Order: sequence, then C-alpha cells, then structure tokens
Amino acid sequence: MTQVAAPRAPRAAELLYDGAGLLLTVPLWVWWACWRGALPTTVWAPGVIYLAAVVVVLAFARPPERPRGARLGALVALVLLAALAGLSMLWAADPGAAWVGAERAALYALALAIPLLWPPGAAALRAGVTIWPFAVLIGCVVGLAGTLASPGSLVTGRLASPIAYPNATAALCLMGAFPAIVLAARRETLAWLRVALLASAGTLAGIALLTQSRGTVIGTVLTVAAALAFCPGRLRLCVPFGLVALGVLIVSSSLLDVRTTDEAGDPRGAVHQAIAALIALALALALAGATYVLIDRRVEPPRELVARASRLAGRVAIGLALLAAVAFLIAEGNPFAWANARWSDFKTPDYKRLEAGGNRFSGGLGSNRYDYWRASVGIARDHPLAGTGADNFASAYLERRRTLKAPIWAHSIWFTALSELGVPGFLLLAAFLALLALALARAWRPAAPAGRALIVAAALPGFYFVVHSSGDFLQAFPALVVPALALAAAATFSAAPPLVVRRRTRVVPAAIALAVALSVLPVFVSEHLAAGAAGQAGSEPAAALDKLDSAVDIDPLNSGASLSQGVVALRAGRTALAERAFAEAARRDDKGWFARLELALLAASRGDRARAVALLDQACRLNPRDPLLATVRPGVQSGRPIDPLDAARRALAEGG
Repeated sequence: MTQVAAPRAPRAAELLYDGAGLLLTVPLWVWWACWRGALPTTVWAPGVIYLAAVVVVLAFARPPERPRGARLGALVALVLLAALAGLSMLWAADPGAAWVGAERAALYALALAIPLLWPPGAAALRAGVTIWPFAVLIGCVVGLAGTLASPGSLVTGRLASPIAYPNATAALCLMGAFPAIVLAARRETLAWLRVALLASAGTLAGIALLTQSRGTVIGTVLTVAAALAFCPGRLRLCVPFGLVALGVLIVSSSLLDVRTTDEAGDPRGAVHQAIAALIALALALALAGATYVLIDRRVEPPRELVARASRLAGRVAIGLALLAAVAFLIAEGNPFAWANARWSDFKTPDYKRLEAGGNRFSGGLGSNRYDYWRASVGIARDHPLAGTGADNFASAYLERRRTLKAPIWAHSIWFTALSELGVPGFLLLAAFLALLALALARAWRPAAPAGRALIVAAALPGFYFVVHSSGDFLQAFPALVVPALALAAAATFSAAPPLVVRRRTRVVPAAIALAVALSVLPVFVSEHLAAGAAGQAGSEPAAALDKLDSAVDIDPLNSGASLSQGVVALRAGRTALAERAFAEAARRDDKGWFARLELALLAASRGDRARAVALLDQACRLNPRDPLLATVRPGVQSGRPIDPLDAARRALAEGG
C-alpha cells in the first residue's frame, strides 16, 4: 500500500514566488505604518516607483493573468478614476495639486492591479494577512515610543502617532486588529501564532482607544457585524472578540485618562501608565489566548451542541437588542425627537461641547463635517461633470465656507469624489467598491470554511476603511489604502485556470508602470527639494532659495514651491524675488488667495495703492471669511499696510 505524503509547508522562496503579487508590497506596509501614514508626497511617491519596479520585474518573471468578470470591472473602474483625476488638471484651478492627486490615485490603482494580475495562492494570501497586523503593531510601537519621548506630540490629549492624525492612527490599529482576531479564532492557524495574533489584536484595539476617535464606534460595530455574518464558525469567533473586548474594557480607564491628564497639565505620567496598561493587556491576552488555544485543540464539542449553542447565542443577541431598544425608548422618549436633536447638534459646530466631558465619546456631534459636506454638494451642483479637480477642494471650500476651518479634503471619500471629480468620479468610486465586493463574494461562495475565513480576514481591513473613511479623509493616507486594496484584491483569487498570456501582454503592464513611475518623478523631486529647503530656511536662506528655485523649475505646475520661495525671500529681505515668486504662484493657482494677499501688501508697501486694493479684492473674493484679510484691508486702504512677512506668519499660524 502506497503512503500519501503529508503536505509540507512551502519554503520561503516558494512562498515568495507564489505570492509575489502580494508579498512584495509588504515593505511599504511596514515603512508607511511607521512614517506618518505616507501622507507626505516625499514618502508615498517612492512607493509609486517601487510598485512600478515590481510590475516590471513580475511582467518578465511570471506571465500575468487576465482578470475577468467583477475583478476586471473593479480594476477598470479604479484605473478610470485615476485617469479622470489626471484629466482634471485641464480644468483645476491648481493643476499642480491635481497632478499630485492623480499620482496618488495611480498609486492605488497599482496596489490593486498587482495582486489581480499576479494573484497569490492560499498559502501566500494567509502569509500576507498574518503579516499585516504585525506590520501595524511595529508602526504603533514606534509611535508610542515617540509619544513617550515627546508627550507634546499628543493632539488635545489624543494619541496621534505614528500617523500624526489621531483618527487615521485609530483606523490603522483597527484595520490590523480585525483580521488578527479572525485568524486567532481558526484552528488551522498555528497555535503559537494564534496566541500572538490575539495579544496583538488586543494591544492594537487598546492603542486605538488612546486616540479617542469617535469614528471607530460605528466602524467597529459594523465590522464586527460583518465578520460575524460572513465568517464561518460565528460562535468560535465570539471567543477572541470577547477576550479582546473584555481586556480593553479593563484597562480603558488608564487609556482614557491620558487625555484628561493632558488637559490638566503634564501628561507624561499618564502616558507611562497607559503604556504599562497596554503591556499588561498584551501579556494577559497571551495567557488567556494560550489557555483558549490549548482547550480548543483538545476539546471537540459535539456538532449538535455547537448548533444549539449557536442558536441560543443568536436568540440572546436578539433579546439583548430588543432590551436595548426598550431601554432607549424609556430613557429618550420619542425617537424622532431624539434623531432631530442629534441632527441639529451635528449641523451646529461646537468644539467646546464636542471636547466636553470625561472623554470624547460622550461629547456632542457638532464638528465641521456638515459644512464640508454641504459645500461639497454645492460644488457638485455647480460643476456636476467636472468638479473642482483632484485635490482642489480646499480653495472651492474657502469660497463657500461658513466656518473658519480650511480643510484640504471634504472628510469623506464620497463627498471628496463628488466635489473634486463630479458625478462621474462619484459613480466610478461606487462602481469600483461594488465590483470589488462582488468579486470577493464570488470567491467566498464556493470556498471551504477555512478559505471563507481567510477571505473575510483579508477583506475586513478594506471594509473597515470604507466605513470609517465615509466620514473622514483617510483616503489621503496610503498606509491605510494600499494594504487594504492589496489584501482585498488578493482575496478575490479564483481556482479557474489562467488564460494564456502572450508575450506582448507582458509588455503592456510593464510599459504602463514605467510611464506612471516617470510621471511621478517631477512631483517627487520637487517636493523633496522643497522639504529640504524648509529645513534650511532659517539657517541657510540662500541655499533654501536655490533649492526652491530648482523645485519650481522641475515641477512646472507646483504652486506650493513658489509660495515657499516667496516666504523665504521675504525672510531674507529680497522683496523683488518674493514678488516674482508670489506672482508665479498666482499664475499657477487661479484661486490662490494667499499669493494675491502677499502681492497686494508688496504693492502697497511701494505706494501702488490701486493695484494693492485690486489684488486684495481678488483675495477677498476667493476667501471671503478669512479674518486676516479683514484685518489687512484698512491698512492697505489707508496707505499703512502690515508687513508682508508678518501677514505670512499670521496666515500660517491661523491655518487659513
């Protein structure tokens, strides 16, 4: 009788070859999780070049597959969205900003395309999903270490690192925690790895609580519901979810105290206590996880008992939901009146009330998002087919705002797409997400229970991202978007044999990738020079001006480099150069109010009052609510303008 050899685990080289379309993106995950979420152009632009190089190498090392059906539709929709962003340079007031937005969109298209063209096998997908939570944990440890060394990096007592924006840091943590919990619940995961994943998930959830991001509430509720709905073995999944929730609840007071202590004074002691609580949480969950895994591996409950327990758990959940509804009605009375009050609260910005209370979760709803979204709808109504152009929301909002905030994006992927790329951009975004969800469903339906759980684990980061980013500008952080797209695309793999690929088909993706890499080079080099100049502006203004001069020449659309050149020239006392720089910035950005303000002040300082008033009127039309402009006008009209450098400092301080 012939013995059948047990399947062996693939060697690292085999795993990398099989999963190159996914695993070669892992270095970006780790780097970007540690470094501000890759928000700066100087951080994400090299990622475009790296992914383009990956495409070129893979195109000639392995023949790409041809995505079909919903997978192909999702890829086409995202590519068209990126192409529309690039095309928007033709009508955007600031084509340089539109160029940057288009390149970021191209980065996301590459992140989706690579795993679709070179889909990984199940083992490589499992490796990628397993690596992701630990990559996030590395970034969070780096962020906590930085906060411990510099508690001043807290934002109103909220953890901001490693991404430097609390809400994005919270999203990063939870996007890593959810797949870790799913994998920790599965018997096919190695025992020691289940323990490590459970401890990591709890630590990440605790770190997310340090951010006090209110968007995590609805994101967590809906993501947990999605995991329980689509992951096989729902009752099994409840155990790690329960352990993590209980552990975070126990240490929550130590984590929430950081914000309270920061408001009272020095938060250093509270930060130390919070980190100690996180370490204790990780150790406790590791111990609880080891016990759970040991019992789970040795005890096999009868199927009938499991089925009865599952039915009982469902009934208990329904009963608890009904009790909660009854308690709500008793406490609040008329639900329509309650909803109307919450809507009015949401429409009325009141950050004092929002920040009031022991923690932000109990504060009011009055942020500025309602005004951002109201303005987005107005922009789409005025420009339904074109929008403002990619990354051009900021100037259009200044013309319409009812607040003193000056956001770059509309704080929602939906309203950002609608305002910047019009109805076509909104529809392409919706089509992309719908088709990607359909592709995941088609891969999930025929899969075995272990395969279904793996697909759910890979899809949860993207699901959470869509929910949370519906109310925030998380699309600006490639550290969140790229892994979510890569994992979701990899999870759509199909057991169907690949189509035959001809040699010329290999050349097409390589040529496209090279074109994208070449197109991002001017943006990257210009931003790199501008960033270097910012570091030298105070100590070596001449060197800074030389770098900015090169930055202006290399990227012919970038208005930001010209603005920086103008400010540095003012500091160096070179008013003629400053005026030329601001004039160039105004030429490159049709709605650049700040450049026109500086030109007005420079004209007023040499006695050209008529030109100064005309330029100031332009600036006021572009930014009618700005308090600085209201302050400047009397001085310009009277012939006693404020110093242009002082105006620049005040504008930077006010963030207008």
